[in-house]
Order: sequence, then structure tokens, then C-alpha cells
Amino acid sequence: MHNLVVGTLNRTGTVYKGHFDVWLINHLQLQLEATQHLIPTAQRLTGWINGDLYVPAGERIGILPVPDSIRVTADIESYHAEDGQFKHAFLAQQQGTKYAVVAIHTTAEKALFKKLLQENPLFNQRNSVLDWKQASKIWNREANGQEIFYKVCSSIYCLALSIY
Repeated sequence: MHNLVVGTLNRTGTVYKGHFDVWLINHLQLQLEATQHLIPTAQRLTGWINGDLYVPAGERIGILPVPDSIRVTADIESYHAEDGQFKHAFLAQQQGTKYAVVAIHTTAEKALFKKLLQENPLFNQRNSVLDWKQASKIWNREANGQEIFYKVCSSIYCLALSIY
């Protein structure tokens, strides 16, 4: 890679000087810092943030697993290795669910929602607040991982839906 870009300008418009191997630069910086007391006049690698010096936080960013308490209350099955043939299998695996938990997005889901609004008494209550937790259970029983996917109802989300 280096030989292909020698003399090329980087994003700041200057000629790139450096190395493309982050791990090698991290190692070089550690060695320079460790031997600084032996060679005080040695050049130091400044302005480099060495990722090897940080401890992973163990936090998840992005796809969060669906907590067991929500899975149980919403009638959502947990993920098993053989569930990988369904659509959005990676998302389902990360969420820990048999099928992915996503917003209504397929034609079949829109049709199911319309059908439930017309036929299911739980979905078409006019004078009372809809019980979204029970509604999500009814919905999740229809999930098949190909056209219909799981839905969840967290307390904040349900509160927002019941206002509208």
C-alpha cells in the first residue's frame, strides 16, 4: 500500500508521511516511551493516540440485546443457532431473539396491522387506552421471521403511543 501512495497528498493537502500499520505505530510508541530514560535525546512520537493503552469498557454500542424481562412479557422467543435462516438473522442474534425486533416496514406487516385494527377488539378500542403490552403479544404470535417481525413495548414507548 505504501508504494502506491508515495508522494500523494493526504486530506490536509500535504504529502503523507507515516505508516499504515496502526499496530506497528502503537508498538513503536511503546518502545520509544520505555527506552526514553536510556536515550534522552531520542525522537518521541507525539500527537499519536495509542489505542493499546486503553482498557475495553465492555459496553455495547449499536445493537442492544432485548432484556429477558421484556422478551418474556412480549412473548418473544430467544435466539438459537438454527434461527440463522430467517431475514435479519444477524440483528436477531445480537438482540437475542428468534426473529429481529424492528419497526413495521414490510407490506405484510402493514396488512397485518390494518387487519388487527379492523378485527381484533384489543386493537380497536375507542373509549379506552390501548394496552400496548397485550397488543405486542398478539402481534408477536404472528411473527415468522420472513415477512412479520417481533415488536416490543417498553414503558416509555407505550406511554408515547397511548398519548397519540
